[in-house]
Amino acid sequence: MLFGWDGDHLHLFEVGGRRYSDPFFDLDRMEMDDEKAIRLREAFPGATKKIRYEYDFGASWWHEITLGRVLDREPGAVYPRCTAFASDSPVEYWSEDDPQEAQPYDLAETNRRLARLGGAGLGEAEEEDR
Repeated sequence: MLFGWDGDHLHLFEVGGRRYSDPFFDLDRMEMDDEKAIRLREAFPGATKKIRYEYDFGASWWHEITLGRVLDREPGAVYPRCTAFASDSPVEYWSEDDPQEAQPYDLAETNRRLARLGGAGLGEAEEEDR
């Protein structure tokens, strides 16, 4: 969702020692819970500060989503929202024969997608973007 990728590859979230994925994917060798069963606000309970996300099991793109700090709610603001990012979006279908440049990260588009997510499960925004 946050990189502008297609969202059509196998993926999983690791949250507090549990794994979540789309039940549509047959991952019978791995114990998984439905990614729609956990809400973003539940993904960072207590001391949990990181979520690991793997996208495209063939390429094994691992990402670490870190909760930097909890901000006070601003009246009229839409949540969740991204307040900062570290670099541009990686290319989803990279090839040595046809190299592509990383796409500039679009913070405004990310926040539009997050606004649609609202209180949804971890994977629901990906599904909506397909």
